Amino acid sequence: ARLAELLVGPEKNICVVGDIDQTIYGWRGAQIENMLQFEKKFGAEVVVLEENYRSTKAILAAANQLIANNANRPEKNLFTKNADGEPLSLYIAGDGADEALFVARKIQELIDAGRSPQDFCVLYRANFQSRAVEEKLLDARIPHQVLGTRFFERKEVKDILSYVRAAVSENILDVGRVIDTLPGVGKVTKLKILSGQESTLTGKMRERVGAMRRLLATIRANAATTPPSKLLRMVIAESGIEKMLKEDKLEGGERLENLAELVSLAVRYDNLPMPEGLEKFARQGVNHRLIVSFSRSRKKPREKVVGTGVSATLGGWQISAGFRQISPADAIWLPGGVGNALHIVEGELGSGGKYTLSGPGAGAEPTTSAMLNDFENLTG
Repeated sequence: ARLAELLVGPEKNICVVGDIDQTIYGWRGAQIENMLQFEKKFGAEVVVLEENYRSTKAILAAANQLIANNANRPEKNLFTKNADGEPLSLYIAGDGADEALFVARKIQELIDAGRSPQDFCVLYRANFQSRAVEEKLLDARIPHQVLGTRFFERKEVKDILSYVRAAVSENILDVGRVIDTLPGVGKVTKLKILSGQESTLTGKMRERVGAMRRLLATIRANAATTPPSKLLRMVIAESGIEKMLKEDKLEGGERLENLAELVSLAVRYDNLPMPEGLEKFARQGVNHRLIVSFSRSRKKPREKVVGTGVSATLGGWQISAGFRQISPADAIWLPGGVGNALHIVEGELGSGGKYTLSGPGAGAEPTTSAMLNDFENLTG
């Protein structure tokens, strides 16, 4: 806002296009206050564009009622001349795994009824939510593609898993990846470490490598007695990765969410005998890549899980603005909730297809408020 004031000068000759119900660029420092204060600060005339050309009346009615709960919001009511559409229905999931299973089950039912996988799309608010959906679609052998990076291919996830595997099995590939997480390590230094020439290192580099070796030894010593989720929390903190991501104001928050989801997954293995639980958990990323690779090699379309061809689409809610150009999907699922209960609402798209919205239940008001902005954005 300050930059805009300096650019336009005292004449205040400026025209801005925006939407007070969309906050998708908050991760880049955008502030909704700039929109809310614009009319008063520049003495501007506001022209509200409320007619919607894509969605049904049922979708817009739900969007208007939901977004109206946001505080400090100027009134705006979307309307359309399109058909009424189907009434909304509700599914309540117990947790994220149940939510993902519901999505996979519904997609499979529609495929069995003769629909193509490319008719479906799953959009999630945060990228960490893709893990559960990816898992259930892989389990069901439903072909799909992820817009962006698959969960177990994300750098921070691979780094933490490499720490665990390097400590337990001393696999040279995992040790190499752990070395890459150390600041200031180049190819020559990495080669010295891997070839047993650590004694030639000096100064801070020698200290860093020594700290890495001590951490790997600590992980190895605790592997037989510590639940996987607790051990993982220790690795995230002691490796310095958590500190580094907290200092990253651009992508750090999202990447920390991915690590939190990884810890959540590790809890599944806490009740297994140790170290069996840790060993099975540590194979997660490897097994996932093997399944994907195996699925790519099969000839039947339904077993072709990733890549080109006939497949469902997974991606973040941010792609919703250009969704019509990305995929011709007729059915969309929106798993976006975090809380004790996840509400999944189904309705009809303007094209005659279906969408499913899931969100948090009672007791999750901040998340709900954020979710409503994006839901209105999708329908508008």
